[in-house]
Amino acid sequence: MPTTLVVAEPKDRLAQRVCGLIPQVIRCTERELFATCGFALLQDGTSVEGTLTLAGQPLPLAQLSGVLFRPARRWRPPSGLGARHRAFVRHETQAAWCAVLNALTCPVLNRMAPAWWLDDTWYRAHLAQAFAQQLDLPLSSGGDGWGERGVLSGAPSPETLASAYAVGKHLVVIDQTLSALESHLAAHAAELAQWQHATGIGFARIDFVHRSGYAVERVEPLPAMGRAREALLDSVSRRVAEALA
Repeated sequence: MPTTLVVAEPKDRLAQRVCGLIPQVIRCTERELFATCGFALLQDGTSVEGTLTLAGQPLPLAQLSGVLFRPARRWRPPSGLGARHRAFVRHETQAAWCAVLNALTCPVLNRMAPAWWLDDTWYRAHLAQAFAQQLDLPLSSGGDGWGERGVLSGAPSPETLASAYAVGKHLVVIDQTLSALESHLAAHAAELAQWQHATGIGFARIDFVHRSGYAVERVEPLPAMGRAREALLDSVSRRVAEALA
């Protein structure tokens, strides 16, 4: 039976809501995935085969209909190992799961690039710059980005932020002041799809500031929804469930 894998913490409101919208779900935490879940992966250049083993139960990769990947970024190897061994185990474990998630043929929200696993701050800056360039929008001077010398720069903009959630081909906008921006993004739907395909980010929150026009402040590939209003949480959850179907 087609099964959706949800990797999230127990109190993740978005994951809870999405699980209620999908018929067959297997859920685990980041720690459970990295520390207790086994896998076998075989790629020959044209096909992908393999199995995940969760709680002692095998799940063929062919049965996966989608993956919602929302790790807390808190997992660490056992403290009994030395510092160098812990670093080695951590990086090798993350590299292995990066390979598994990127090899899956089903929808994955999100397929994090190796750069994210190494440094998510730098990776968000890359996403913001790539999004702004692809969608023909300016990058906010206070947003995530690199200075002329390649140094990560930027401080929060004093202007009020407005946010939109890109989920697959859909844009979830609650703030009505973003209507003009919504029209701009709708006119660049092909470019948005290209950005999502290139980055593997099918679900993200994009923050904007408004001056003479809209500028990209930040792209968050793991948007926290803990304090989101019910209407927003419901809209985003439904779009995520549809994208995973």
